[in-house]
Amino acid sequence: MLTPSFEVDQDESHVLLRIYVPYVRMQGMDFLVVDNVLRFHCKPYFLRLTFEDKLHDQEDLHTGDYNFETGWLLLRLAKATPGQNFKELHLMSKLLLNSTETMTSDGRKKIPAVEVIQNYEEY
Repeated sequence: MLTPSFEVDQDESHVLLRIYVPYVRMQGMDFLVVDNVLRFHCKPYFLRLTFEDKLHDQEDLHTGDYNFETGWLLLRLAKATPGQNFKELHLMSKLLLNSTETMTSDGRKKIPAVEVIQNYEEY
């Protein structure tokens, strides 16, 4: 799977996501929004973005428009709370993090601590 190029912006009631997916078939294009996570798939592309704030779960509120000439897909994702300002949309690496992953204060991914299950001296 390839991660496509993308740009994120917002207006009063929507998060505007532009995804560059040239030469694809519209029939195989699919996206799903659950809480604050967007999953987009269109063979061979896959994109999962985790926002800090929630998007609306009702799928008929989200719209998409694909420009065949340029290869850009524009998704208009409805905010769960219209008027809310989504922060840090310009931080692409933070949006790409899985919702279970966290970052340290200096911007690096946290590595889980090692847990000792059994002491070697017990043998």
